[in-house]
Amino acid sequence: MRSSTWRNLSVLALAATTVAGAQSIQVYSELTRVDPFGEVVVADRGENSPREILSPALPRNASTSLHLVVSAPPGTLFNLYVGLNPDHAVDVAVYREKYVKIGEQWVPDGLEPVMLPYQGTIATEGIPGQTAQSFLLDLHVNRDSEVQRIKIEPEVSFPDRWARYPMEARIVETAAPGNLAKPSVLLPSVAQPADYAARRVLKQKLCAKAEKGIADPSPTLRAFIARDAVQDMAMASVVPEDTLWQLIGAADRAKWCREESPVPDGTEWYLRLRDRIVGAKR
Repeated sequence: MRSSTWRNLSVLALAATTVAGAQSIQVYSELTRVDPFGEVVVADRGENSPREILSPALPRNASTSLHLVVSAPPGTLFNLYVGLNPDHAVDVAVYREKYVKIGEQWVPDGLEPVMLPYQGTIATEGIPGQTAQSFLLDLHVNRDSEVQRIKIEPEVSFPDRWARYPMEARIVETAAPGNLAKPSVLLPSVAQPADYAARRVLKQKLCAKAEKGIADPSPTLRAFIARDAVQDMAMASVVPEDTLWQLIGAADRAKWCREESPVPDGTEWYLRLRDRIVGAKR
């Protein structure tokens, strides 16, 4: 084979690999928001890389939210599915995330409920050069659900291939009490780090902050994060407060209660605390 022919074939193979690699589905924790170009938003970044979601712990009588991010070239048609084994092991709700422009960056916040399977096209938001669409996957486990391992597999069909993200989730013994109150905190702005919504709920428990928020009828990512933090605090009744403070890592507790500032680790520092509450291990 002539060297020029070999070079041409190599370029074509590389191009095909690049196109295939651009078509994917990824899963992130609810505390890592992803922009319409497949990048973690600046406010949620830290020194550590986002956690790889492979075996999430699902407490009973509670909901757990994850981000699904479908990536492909602009104009690509796709179909989104979520497979379960056993069937109906958890209740599944999916929301398409809507983006808000903050300065020069687009940040997901609004939520539009969708039915599965969902058919969509990359770059339907009117965002120039959009290459990713994020969804919120909300999983609810009933109180009487069996403690077991289940398979949850978000998958996407593109015109020429499939992409899958298999997870082995764990329904755990820990359960949230019934009749949980709705979050009563003032939600942070879209521009602030995602963990601020959870942090404000945590401060109500540890800092005796009586903060009242304004009810918003439209669902947002910030509201879901606060909802899940309320569940966490309800389940945390058996965890000593000193243990919670140790997981927070605040050298000055009074200052932590007074102020809000980004954590160098990034927004997912809060997952250490959630792991302890639901009895999961990283």
